Amino acid sequence: MAEEKSEKYTWRQLTSDIADALLKKDLETWSVASERFGALAGVSIKRLRVGCFDFKVQYNPARVVSTTAKIDAETLRNRKCFLCREYRQVGQDAVRVICDGGEYDLIVNPFPIFNRHFTIVDDVHVRQHIEGRFIDMVSLAKSLCNHIVFYNGPKCGASAPDHLHFQAGNKGELPLQTDFDKLDRKVFYKTARTRLSYVVNFANGCFILESHCRRDITRVFNLFMSVLPVKKGDWEPMMDILVWFERTDNKRDPNLWRAAVFVRRQLRPSCYTAKGEKHLLVSPASVDFGGIFVTPRKEDFDKITSGDIEKIFSEICITHRQSEDIIKTMKNTHTTKNKNT
Repeated sequence: MAEEKSEKYTWRQLTSDIADALLKKDLETWSVASERFGALAGVSIKRLRVGCFDFKVQYNPARVVSTTAKIDAETLRNRKCFLCREYRQVGQDAVRVICDGGEYDLIVNPFPIFNRHFTIVDDVHVRQHIEGRFIDMVSLAKSLCNHIVFYNGPKCGASAPDHLHFQAGNKGELPLQTDFDKLDRKVFYKTARTRLSYVVNFANGCFILESHCRRDITRVFNLFMSVLPVKKGDWEPMMDILVWFERTDNKRDPNLWRAAVFVRRQLRPSCYTAKGEKHLLVSPASVDFGGIFVTPRKEDFDKITSGDIEKIFSEICITHRQSEDIIKTMKNTHTTKNKNT
């Protein structure tokens, strides 16, 4: 059982330095974290061109837990939730963060992809659901300004879809963020302070929000989410989200948020269940879309190609036609008639 936390902050008080101090403390006192973060220094990396980016393919055997996670109702019902405070490991400390949509525990992720990798866990055991919580992602992206905050949908890579959580990893690692200007973006909806665009030179179903206003980007995201398809039996559209904050030289609007939303149609690609040489044990989520493609098995790391990754994305993302339908619906449903649109 995890130790009781002692520190509490509002999102405006939280900083990347506070998060890094938590990591430093855990690395000194929690052997699991120390071993796994130490192992990151030895992970193998190879680069592959995917769309407009040079991807980093990472061989990270510890991530097999997330890649192969069973998320069916029976499995979730019969296991103890590892994100709930009472079932966390001894030595896994936390910092409490108060946001608009809820209260969270910031904890160190014991299966790191980044050398500063955190999970931001709802204080209550509620299902993974972005409705009413995107504003918290945006707020946390500003608080943790040296990090990217990301969300994996309940059927889009979240290994605990029964407990609401975000994750955060340090900036400077994901090509989506470092080489953002390589994206060819076509704006199809805008307000005075926010633009929503579709990416034409990367994975299908990639939409970008850019805004100078925390509340306006949240409002536009909510409008956008309202036009996305929801499968029967699901409670939200299939999507992965990455959000980060930047300070600009614009004196009038120095704050800039960017969010990448990847709209999906299925959890896993065909290679996940394929036999023989076609089998690849990969299950992409937001970080993979961002440009660090995780392979937990050495044989998959060795053989995976750019073509494999592009095929995987084409299978799990919505089609170009579906993206066009979403854009059309967004324009017809939510385009305002004022001079700012």
